Amino acid sequence: MIALTPVQPLPIGAEEDGRLRAIARELSARDKRFASDRETYRAQFPGTSPDTDVLTLHVDDFSIITNLRGIAGIDHYPSRAFVRAREGDLVAGTFPDIPGYGDYLAGHLGFGRPSYVRAAPAPGTDTYAGFEALLADEQAQHQIEARIRQSDRDFWIHPYMGLEAAWRLGRRLADRSERTVRVLAPLPTVTAQVNNKLWFTEVVAAVLGRESALESHAGSSAKEIAALLRQFSKSSARLAVKLADSASGMGTGFFQRDQIQARSTESLQAFVADWLRQHGWNTGAPPISVERWEPNLLGSPSIQLWIPPLAEGMPLLEGVFDQIFYPDQEHVFQGSVPSCLPEPLRDRIGKAGLRIGRMFQHLGYLGRCSFDTIVGGVDVTDATVTFTECNGRWGGASTPMTMMNRLFGDYRRRPYFARVLHDRALEGVSLERLLAALDDILFDIRTGDGWAIVFNVGCLQPAGKIDVITLGDTQEAAERRQEEFREIVMTRLSRPALSS
Repeated sequence: MIALTPVQPLPIGAEEDGRLRAIARELSARDKRFASDRETYRAQFPGTSPDTDVLTLHVDDFSIITNLRGIAGIDHYPSRAFVRAREGDLVAGTFPDIPGYGDYLAGHLGFGRPSYVRAAPAPGTDTYAGFEALLADEQAQHQIEARIRQSDRDFWIHPYMGLEAAWRLGRRLADRSERTVRVLAPLPTVTAQVNNKLWFTEVVAAVLGRESALESHAGSSAKEIAALLRQFSKSSARLAVKLADSASGMGTGFFQRDQIQARSTESLQAFVADWLRQHGWNTGAPPISVERWEPNLLGSPSIQLWIPPLAEGMPLLEGVFDQIFYPDQEHVFQGSVPSCLPEPLRDRIGKAGLRIGRMFQHLGYLGRCSFDTIVGGVDVTDATVTFTECNGRWGGASTPMTMMNRLFGDYRRRPYFARVLHDRALEGVSLERLLAALDDILFDIRTGDGWAIVFNVGCLQPAGKIDVITLGDTQEAAERRQEEFREIVMTRLSRPALSS
């Protein structure tokens, strides 16, 4: 069902595995919600992976992540779920249908043609809260129930992340259809905690040691945060303030020592309070993480894992990837590429991430997971590796990686580069017009011709934004083709060209 990279599981010694299991038991004992979830959703939590002949509902709902409103086209990001789907699967969301996308997925990429179930947004929720929409929309539920009843295949829900509404929908569909429904994701409390930066920092310290974790402290008010910034600025030139449950860098602010020390106590508190308001943080929300930042940054690699049910063995380390950030927003993710760091350093990073992943597995984690790190120091031969956050969900590196696995069996067989293209000149351009204009360069699985693959296409018409994978004979050639792709698109599809 999942196009995993064909890698051999890496072993962890029995003694170390026992230590990781003990950490998981301690975390579970501290928070009774872990056990409560296991009991509540026992019938939906799988003990084995799905086979290849299952009917699956794919929903990209990330509504528990905060402060995403600044991302262009965010209401249409749930259309990414189509690239995980296969022939006959279901994709659900609140976004409009995308004419031409089914033909592209089935024809050019050979992914098959899923059916789309559109639900009305639930009152009082974000439009990208797909599961709440499905729970509130009886007609959409009936469509899904009908497919479950008509099929003799097992039914699975494969969410972007394991938020509680996904599990609630699983229980409801099981009750109504009188069929078994499984959810391919971590349970709700596991999902919420692994995506919390403060919680994750403590986990890293427990698993790998304090030297591998960010030095971070929690602040629950502008006064506390300002005091932490003042205190840390005495020994650190740069500090980060982060919403604990945000993502994509949208909830991160950087503060320089001079900027902090030049302000009075009252002025600094007011400055912090204004930042909190701008980022939608209110008293009672999860505490803010105040962090010392690495002064000599050599890279920001991410570790991509697939974590199977515990009975099926070790997590799979599928790769280490270099993250690409917007030039004017160094903390906002733009794309990814297989890492060019030296192999010994990649191995060190990957094996450290594997240990965290194994502990998560003992805690009850299931499915896609990645870790972000920063590599610091003067030289990669003597670099420090610090784990900054967990992405307990699908993401900007795992999605193109898995697409490449689907297309070529192993993403490592073809050099590629994945990045976001965003230009307001493309607003109003339909996907059908884009595909027609780029037909000579679009990769076609039927012939092997072409070198560009587009996805996240729901954002194109409303926001002028798409994700692009470019292929090349070498990594350098694949990267150069990103600029070539942009030039071709802007030449053929910018507004002057459209009006001519």
